[in-house]
Amino acid sequence: MIAKVVPYLPDETIERDAVALLAEYARAQNIILTPPIPIEDIVEKHLKLSLEFDDLHRLFGIPRSPNTDTDILGAIIFG
Repeated sequence: MIAKVVPYLPDETIERDAVALLAEYARAQNIILTPPIPIEDIVEKHLKLSLEFDDLHRLFGIPRSPNTDTDILGAIIFG
C-alpha cells in the first residue's frame, strides 16, 4: 500500500467546496436540498465513489491490544 500525503486545507476552503458540491448535486438532481442531506447518495451516485465499512485491524493485519495505543481510526483507500 502506498501512503499519500494529503495537503492541509483551511476550514474556509472545505466549507466553500462543500457548499459548491451541494449546489452542484441539487442542480444535477433538480431538487432543493434540505436536511437531512443524502450524503451516501452524493458520495456514491453523484461522485461515483464507493463507501464501505470494514474491520481495518483485520484488513491491515494489525492486532488489537489493550496494552498499546495502536489503533486505526479510519482509512481512505483509492483503487
